Amino acid sequence: MRIVFSRLVALSEIVLCAHFVFDGLSQPQPKPGKGAKAVPSLLMWHFQEMLAAFGFSWHVAPGLADAELAWLNA
Repeated sequence: MRIVFSRLVALSEIVLCAHFVFDGLSQPQPKPGKGAKAVPSLLMWHFQEMLAAFGFSWHVAPGLADAELAWLNA
């Protein structure tokens, strides 16, 4: 968590509007083409608390966060 904290400090010093998207409950298991495991909800909860403390926005996608980010960029 120390690395995550230092990265958030660096992001907070830059003039930008960062928005974080997390995988939702409707994501396929496992992710297509990857052997990745789902992020433990406790770790995600602590990361979301840190994002809120730094003033960053975030939300949970309905499915895969990758698809949600592609939709947001369109």
